[in-house]
Amino acid sequence: MIEAVSAGIGLHQCELLEQVSFLIKPSSICVILGPNGAGKSTLLRTLVGLIPPLNGEILYQGRNIHRMSDSVRAELISWIPQEESFEFGWKAEEYVGLGRVAHNHTLVETSEDVDAIRSAMELTDCRQLVGRSILEMSGGERQRVRLARAIAQETPVLAMDEPTSHLDIAHQWEFLAKCEVLRQTGKTLVISLHDVNQAISLNAEYLLVSPRSVQHFETSDSLIRSEALTSSFGIHFETLTSADGRTVLVPRTAVSS
Repeated sequence: MIEAVSAGIGLHQCELLEQVSFLIKPSSICVILGPNGAGKSTLLRTLVGLIPPLNGEILYQGRNIHRMSDSVRAELISWIPQEESFEFGWKAEEYVGLGRVAHNHTLVETSEDVDAIRSAMELTDCRQLVGRSILEMSGGERQRVRLARAIAQETPVLAMDEPTSHLDIAHQWEFLAKCEVLRQTGKTLVISLHDVNQAISLNAEYLLVSPRSVQHFETSDSLIRSEALTSSFGIHFETLTSADGRTVLVPRTAVSS
């Protein structure tokens, strides 16, 4: 689905990650994991075509994503950035409807648009926000509406940068459950996270970002068994099993201790 081929990832000719190569399979969840400042957002923005690689290529089904037009990319990838400014008081359903512009290229809704908007808002638990201005919403409510907009865009790939950061803890875990629902519908999700336990709760593959490099792990078990988390985050983790059988990683001591 998405492939990095010997890509140099960085900004303003400053290379953060060298010789990055991996393949993200279709209908999968890929988590970009790593500490703050490691380059997760830059890598994700490069994968969706917003930042060109300094060298190498990013391919989408064999095509160079950075040679596609914006309109073609909008039909393939829905994008939720980490931060977004809101200067216009869209009602919730109007804002979600912006995701449909990639399909009909106008702001005039079709019956298909109405169905897609309703379905996306139901999936993200924000139907109760219909009629509300986005300027009057909490950060968590806005985040759910943003997710609905991306789902309404109906693209094969959904890319999100720290999507749980503005959600309360209940909606964080509800969101992670919805990721699996979306994967089962055939979508490919690429998500950056810094919470290790949220990351390993997903049925996912992982791109672990460390200084200058990216390591690819096909399962959470292979990630946990490696020493890569310790070297990336600079801390030792203890592996525990919760009462419901989930694996939980507990940070214990810094590497230098």
